[in-house]
Amino acid sequence: MKKLRVVVIGIDGATWNLIKPWAEEGKLPTFKKFIEEGAWGSLESTIPPSSAPAWVSIFTGVSPGKHSIYSFGKRIKGSYFSRPLSSRDIKAEPIWRILTMRNKKGIFINIPLAYPVDKVNGILISGLLTPSKTSNFTYPQFIKDIILRKFPNYDVDFNEDEILYSKDKNFIINRIYEVTKAHIETFKYFFKSEKADIYFIVLRSTDVIQHFFWHKKDILLKFYKQIDEFLDWIIKFKDENDIVIICSDHGFQGVKKRIYLNKWLEKEGFLRVRRKRIYINALPLLETIILLFAKLKLKRLLWHLKRNRYLLKMLRFLPSKAMGYINIIDWSKTLAYAECGSEWAIIWINLKGKFPRGIVDGSQFEEIREKIINKIRELNDPETGESVVMMSKKGEDIYGNIKDAPHIVLLPKDGYVFRSTINNPSIFEYEYERTGEHSLRGIIAFYGKYINKGEFKGIKVYDIVPTILALLGLPIPTYVDGKVLKDIFKKPLKIKYKPNNHQVRIKIQKLLSKLNKDKNITK
Repeated sequence: MKKLRVVVIGIDGATWNLIKPWAEEGKLPTFKKFIEEGAWGSLESTIPPSSAPAWVSIFTGVSPGKHSIYSFGKRIKGSYFSRPLSSRDIKAEPIWRILTMRNKKGIFINIPLAYPVDKVNGILISGLLTPSKTSNFTYPQFIKDIILRKFPNYDVDFNEDEILYSKDKNFIINRIYEVTKAHIETFKYFFKSEKADIYFIVLRSTDVIQHFFWHKKDILLKFYKQIDEFLDWIIKFKDENDIVIICSDHGFQGVKKRIYLNKWLEKEGFLRVRRKRIYINALPLLETIILLFAKLKLKRLLWHLKRNRYLLKMLRFLPSKAMGYINIIDWSKTLAYAECGSEWAIIWINLKGKFPRGIVDGSQFEEIREKIINKIRELNDPETGESVVMMSKKGEDIYGNIKDAPHIVLLPKDGYVFRSTINNPSIFEYEYERTGEHSLRGIIAFYGKYINKGEFKGIKVYDIVPTILALLGLPIPTYVDGKVLKDIFKKPLKIKYKPNNHQVRIKIQKLLSKLNKDKNITK
């Protein structure tokens, strides 16, 4: 193939279940063009199909077992609580570092889990899990001033704390639309002003909107149309040899019921709840404080609070819907507990030495784990009599024998979500807050003159990085879990593999010291 550029549009939570019918009806003409004139198919997400591990796998080409991101939190050493993630928690090289080492230039916009940002050959703008737009969320730093001056509605993400804890969620619709417009306009600006080998943007609007408005398809269509118009712009302004890729980190589906997993563990005798404390009525819920911070636009302060040990002290006396279960568990009599993220759950055995008040000896570990795995498969919806757990496996059976692998990983069947709350009177409850949730199958599509038309199957999130590297003529690290999607292209790709280089970071830093003297980026 002749020298080409790669343009990647990440659409968080996009699903063919919505796109295809609307495309066939003529409501999404550009998506229809991708289906009819390009290569497309379902994209298998990570286990769990959560945005944090899935996007990191898209950026690195490896499974959660290698990059060490399983959810949005990391357990704090010596505690049962978790802290939110940052880019420093990723234990694999994302594509912007690989490209920088190879002296390739990239423009990366609104990238989840990229904060604190790396020094790169090009531009890196972080998105989800960035403190706020007052932080240093861009590299180079002066890019931040350009963005906020030209696109005043730009923000690093949508304040989901404010959405989740507000009764009327309609206030957020226009804000998400305008912020997404600013993301798109930022991409257009740098696409036209900066020459690069790869352009990559992540649009998160579809994920957030589908969580809270899945039952209102007219609202969802508005956001898919916004992206459809953006894709049309890209097709019109791309170079002749450019390859355009659209992908999502996972799919989406409707939700009907919650499963309170810690309540089930209590019922089965694996977890014990101590006498519930009587809170003073004047004390607010922790979620109320979080909502107040969000409404006062103190997002950066909230970001630091969530990562600070003072939060643990607050949780000892403030009631909480989400994390209060940790305070009412009798750890001296508890064998296992669950951390839930809606579309997934991890069950931890309360091991001595691993947890601060662990009671399970290593000799008891496998017996208890096997018992839970087998027992949870028998959990049925009392109304339908059907099993509600799609997958119940040991962590090492999914991720390999790695340090700190989850003890048990669960996925619910379609239409169900997990919750950690323990003080609910029953195990099941109808979902009333988030009507949409993640599914395992997202979307992938390729468009360009070198693309074979048609539907392709068996594509996984790990396949994106090796395919991009092959398109750019770069060697692929041998540690990646994905494959090059060579059947999608009309002409054969030159595929080269390179053993893992433990001196990658040193080489990157040396190259960056030279790049810092370069004046190629527009000021």
